[in-house]
Amino acid sequence: MQAENRTFSAKSKRLVCLFWTFLKIGALGFGGGFSVVPLIEREVVDEKRWLKKEELIDVLAVSQCLPGGVAVNSAGFVGYAIGGIKGALLAMVGNVIIPCVVVLSLMFFFSLYGSMPLIQHLFYGVRPAIIGLILFAAYNMGKSSIHGIRDGLLCFGAVACVLFLHFNVIVVILSGALIGIILNQFTVK
Repeated sequence: MQAENRTFSAKSKRLVCLFWTFLKIGALGFGGGFSVVPLIEREVVDEKRWLKKEELIDVLAVSQCLPGGVAVNSAGFVGYAIGGIKGALLAMVGNVIIPCVVVLSLMFFFSLYGSMPLIQHLFYGVRPAIIGLILFAAYNMGKSSIHGIRDGLLCFGAVACVLFLHFNVIVVILSGALIGIILNQFTVK
């Protein structure tokens, strides 16, 4: 019975840690989307060591394919890997509590003061910073995901299809999955 209590206690502590980790990510994840990826990577891979970098990249790839935000979807997948259904729910709830409160507060604030020049200037500076965070996340993911010329060509082909040929992102993702299956069928292991 005492071993069960220790096990329950360890599971409970892990779930609480999972909740607080994603609460912190949600609180610090300005810009949402891929700008949150460096935070998730630092917490989940580097500090907590819950996932390997390659596993996180897989989580992010699947999260991007699903409806909803990347951060919330990733929280759900990481939470599930760490603590099953309870872990997924706690991680997702932790990830959205603070942003929801902040958004509701900002909606009220901007309805009153949004047209002020100071507020407009604030956004002028924040936008490039968010783009920088997204580029940093893309660079880190690229270092772990692109392992040769073939991977690089697939990456740049996907970017070209979206930017220049205006392909739907879902079509590009599904095509990349299909190409990966086909190419790996002919790769000697």
